[in-house]
Amino acid sequence: MEVNDKEEQGKTTVEETVNLKIPKQVLDFAEFYAEIGSMERDALLTKIVIERLREMKEQFITLPYLQIPELW
Repeated sequence: MEVNDKEEQGKTTVEETVNLKIPKQVLDFAEFYAEIGSMERDALLTKIVIERLREMKEQFITLPYLQIPELW
């Protein structure tokens, strides 16, 4: 019974999940993401990753003390 008690301690109840403060924008995206097909999901995630990499590239370029060869 002790093992079950430890397992139960790590679980989140439905009430706790419902009471989470999740931004509406995140919920809207999650709903949209659940409705689209797998190919569309892959394309969307690819676009997100590419955009994030572009942002990271811009951040690195603006660091004056780094000598980064042009790899892009």
